[in-house]
Amino acid sequence: MDYLALGQKITRTGSWAWNPASGALFWSREHFRIFGLEPENNKVSYQIFFQMVHADERAQVEREFQEAVRAGATLSASTA
Repeated sequence: MDYLALGQKITRTGSWAWNPASGALFWSREHFRIFGLEPENNKVSYQIFFQMVHADERAQVEREFQEAVRAGATLSASTA
């Protein structure tokens, strides 16, 4: 087990990353657990991600994503 995965398991936190240029999206196993999804049974997508964002915050998060796309930045975050 790598140190990041072990650290996330111990602290019960997850992480994700999205590369807007390629569309590649990654969720750690703990991130799946936090959202109650099985990694083996769920393919991560932009749409699934936004379904998990609270409705009151969805527009702001979408704007931040679009700004990252325009800037060519890679997004990542942690969840707990």
